[in-house]
Amino acid sequence: MLAINTKADWQLHIQGGAAGWTMRLVALEEPGVTIGCGTLSPLKLRFAGTEASNQIVLQFSSTGQVAPAGVLEVARERMAIPAMFRQEEGKQLGPLHPDDLSHQK
Repeated sequence: MLAINTKADWQLHIQGGAAGWTMRLVALEEPGVTIGCGTLSPLKLRFAGTEASNQIVLQFSSTGQVAPAGVLEVARERMAIPAMFRQEEGKQLGPLHPDDLSHQK
């Protein structure tokens, strides 16, 4: 959406390290412009069905195209979703509204 809304091409750089994966957006039409996007914990990532190296680069064009084509997979066995984002018991199972989060244990 950023590429489409800014009418500019961007790359997402995902760099692996001991502490996890660092993500940043790089503007292709304005050299030196980057946006830090935070980090992922040290999860196992795969791209296009092969084991990912320590760097993955995806390009998002202003036309809506994404390259290279493929699938970015995050290994589920290592992911833990905090309890505040799910409701496991009760009558109102399913997605939570942000106003309901204060009522969670």
